[in-house]
Amino acid sequence: MKVVRVLVAAFLVGACWAAWAEGPVPAQAPAVQDAPKEAPTKPGEYKFKFVARVDGKPVQMTYALVLPTGYDTNAQQKFPMIVFMHGAGEVGTDGEAVFQHGPGAELRYHKGFKDYFPFIVLCPQCPPRGERWDQPQMYKAVSLIVDAAIKSVRADPDRVYLTGLSMGGKGCWLAAMEGGDRFAAIAPMCSGFTTPPDAAQKLKYVAVWMIAGAQDGESVNHDNEMVGVLKGNLAEVRNTIVPGADHGVWPAFYASDQFYEWMLSHKRPNAQERRAMEASGPYLNRKQELPRTAGHHRVVVPVQINGQGTPMVCSVFVPKGYSPTGTKRAPMLVFLHELHTIGVPWKDVVLHGPEALMEEKGNEGLRDGFPFVVVSPMLPAAVGDWKTPDIAKGVLKCVDELSKEMNVDKGRIYATGLNEGGMGVWQLAMADPGRFAAMAPVIAKGAFAPPGNAGEVLKNVANWTFVPQSEQGTLDAVKNAFKAWKAETKLTPVGAKTVAEQNGAFASKELYEWLLKQGK
Repeated sequence: MKVVRVLVAAFLVGACWAAWAEGPVPAQAPAVQDAPKEAPTKPGEYKFKFVARVDGKPVQMTYALVLPTGYDTNAQQKFPMIVFMHGAGEVGTDGEAVFQHGPGAELRYHKGFKDYFPFIVLCPQCPPRGERWDQPQMYKAVSLIVDAAIKSVRADPDRVYLTGLSMGGKGCWLAAMEGGDRFAAIAPMCSGFTTPPDAAQKLKYVAVWMIAGAQDGESVNHDNEMVGVLKGNLAEVRNTIVPGADHGVWPAFYASDQFYEWMLSHKRPNAQERRAMEASGPYLNRKQELPRTAGHHRVVVPVQINGQGTPMVCSVFVPKGYSPTGTKRAPMLVFLHELHTIGVPWKDVVLHGPEALMEEKGNEGLRDGFPFVVVSPMLPAAVGDWKTPDIAKGVLKCVDELSKEMNVDKGRIYATGLNEGGMGVWQLAMADPGRFAAMAPVIAKGAFAPPGNAGEVLKNVANWTFVPQSEQGTLDAVKNAFKAWKAETKLTPVGAKTVAEQNGAFASKELYEWLLKQGK
């Protein structure tokens, strides 16, 4: 994988931050230097030293800071921040090894990742003198670094997240309990350590996602124990044991957009929100209320993927004209998002496609007259894509549960999606072709060939497909599949370059009017 060097000036932050160097550093990463007078203002990598006073003694620690694309475009905008605690193999003083794994590695080595990644990333580095993250002076120093960073760069204090792997997973727990008020959510991976007796009280309002490989016995045992310890937690508690995986379970999660979307779905609760959480009771015992009122709702449906119980988060839009009772039943539209979707939360729920468009200025007319209940499932992190059979089954279960409990016309259920989600619509419809009255995949970028037997399996499902006009092979493949179709078909070439242009297909009333004409 080609290394993408981020050659930037090295600015560092506040009285305790290390130095800066103006201008790009050719053919190497930024070096650790002396403290600047002002915080950095440009996107890119920075490294610095931090001297914390822990219990009256100085603790010096290097850490790396990454400011996201767009950080310099709006001086008032605040950004979510991820704090990453590395494993035992990445100790040091140069701030370089922290880019071997985790969010920093993805930003360097994952092509295009940094273009849409919305987080400030903070990577403290444990010194190489025998120290470990589970030592009090180390995790307390991390807490002080986080506090300094929040004051110095434009981090949103209500959207600060903490994650770590192996030794850093242990540190993740301890740093969070050192100051649970700092974090909206934590995600310790393969941590495996002795559970502190005060964990439940200190993490009461902090969302927790524990992740371990099924073959990593110590970590699995600890995470299962923590589920019991946190049973009274008022924020979300999630425990993922990955079948077949061992200790090194983290790469697929840190490379997954949906892992970061989970973080963005949480924010630090204020006093009023804490009272509401307390009134609702422990998260694990909380009865989920299905949507009845107009607007956007977050619904979690438990599904089975690769033998592992997995929560599938769905955003559910309820239109203004919806009635939870009576003879007027609403049509349902299922939307599958594209893969690169981080950073577009609305009211703490990640929204894409039709739902996101209805919240944009100028689309009030579309929203006010929109008749559909829209179900937008979120692809679970690190378990596959929309073509994975178990994920398609999970989406169908979401459709079943919601159409059973809500006042929905089961003869008018439709499926649409964008790019990878548009390709997934074909697979979803093939998994249960009798479920959908029509499908409308929007594939605005990249080549695509329908599944080989799609024409035969889906011949009775009306289909309006949008494909890139530059992809002649895709156009020909869809035309060939349509030869076997008995239901109505439409094929529209599109030429979209940006996500906004790709999303534009969902702003067309013509699309929704066409869907409503189709029915079983």
